[in-house]
Amino acid sequence: NPSETRIPTEILFSCLMASVSVGGSCFDLFPLDDKQLRLIGLCLYLGAAVSMVIPAISLNFYLVVVSFCLFEFCVGIFNPWCAKMRSIVIPEEIMATMISLWRLPLNITVVAGVYASDNYPSNIVFAACATLYASGAAVLMIISQQRVKVE
Repeated sequence: NPSETRIPTEILFSCLMASVSVGGSCFDLFPLDDKQLRLIGLCLYLGAAVSMVIPAISLNFYLVVVSFCLFEFCVGIFNPWCAKMRSIVIPEEIMATMISLWRLPLNITVVAGVYASDNYPSNIVFAACATLYASGAAVLMIISQQRVKVE
């Protein structure tokens, strides 16, 4: 019976949006010194990587939904975290220009992701996303260590 196998997209969407909202609200619970901000960023990238590995290796519907909720939770924390990091790292005078310049690589990445999702199996695309997030964590860790040495 097709109605028994219907995926409740309205419930899924609600869960994902709630995860983003909860993540954004949780950001205020963290201390905001420089070292803690770097640790939060590292946890975000690693959490996103783990959340992308799960759909790459599992077809269990509930496990995949939980991993997507984890990803959206990370997105919710990422938005205020990124704004805070921008305010620390980028001078106010050039912030608008820098944000505008980052739009082009962001849009190229989105186009590449859409192309990949149309032309490669989903487990490969999720594994590639996990690899990119893990790479982001590694870069953040390297940058954080170099910054500590300079201080």
